[in-house]
Amino acid sequence: YREMDDAPGTAAAVDPYTGETHVLVSSPAYNPNDFIPGIKQSRFQQLVDDPGQPFFNRSAATYPPSYVMQPVTAAVAMKQGTLDPAEGIDINGETWQKYASWNDFRITRPNPGVKNPIDLEKALVHSDSIYFAIQATNMPDDSFLTGLSEFGFGTALDYPVPLSASQISESGAFGSEGQLASSASGGSQVRLNILHTAAMYGTFLADGEMKKPILTSETEEESLKQELLSAEQAELVRTALAEAGEEDGHELVGKTAVLKTDKGDMGWFAGYDPKVGNLSVAVMMEDEEDAAAIAEALFSDD
Repeated sequence: YREMDDAPGTAAAVDPYTGETHVLVSSPAYNPNDFIPGIKQSRFQQLVDDPGQPFFNRSAATYPPSYVMQPVTAAVAMKQGTLDPAEGIDINGETWQKYASWNDFRITRPNPGVKNPIDLEKALVHSDSIYFAIQATNMPDDSFLTGLSEFGFGTALDYPVPLSASQISESGAFGSEGQLASSASGGSQVRLNILHTAAMYGTFLADGEMKKPILTSETEEESLKQELLSAEQAELVRTALAEAGEEDGHELVGKTAVLKTDKGDMGWFAGYDPKVGNLSVAVMMEDEEDAAAIAEALFSDD
């Protein structure tokens, strides 16, 4: 919270092997002692008028995740058996569409200069949206939708603090194949809750098992889902995320993303510190790019 320095954002950290919540932060906030025995009207009005909205619990909300979604898409496709991590795809150009019937809608990737063929590792390191759109549209029927539901999309976490459920779309389904393709990289109407994001990334550390996030010692450990991907597949994702961290210039293992919004550049990081290994972290900053710097502070001894 100190590292966020009252900038609007949220962060979560969970132990992927037990589900214990170590961090759940919404910034900016306020001192609840101001309300005891009664807050002055001037102070209350100051909080109400604060553009940072300190009364808004960002850890309970959902946000567009962009490329942070890609490892989850990969996990679903690998379990489905339609994605071979070692198989490369030749992708040319900056944009792609599967059918001409998509009209003007195309998927755009951020790094079109990466040398072919593009395999899973390259795609995760360079956030290749076209690669993940191809993988998502290659899954038969409603496989992608079903796989994301297994990861917990559309279901609110059973948690002492009410949290909005991560969503695939406003309707809970894909309205078109173009929407499905865009959703593979966190576009369209995909929204993630910060604690759920940390829990999902925990599956890559825990070899495919997702633990239920718990807040108090009275709550028993519980597995929400097992075998979301195999131990071998989880290791492949971890290797690629380690390279992605190096590409982004930090020592953490994970994905970063920056989204253009009306408020500025929304920054994301999801992953972990390999020197710690038992803490899965997600950070979202509404108008700051470097969410990884906040994540690094979570692992600091200071």
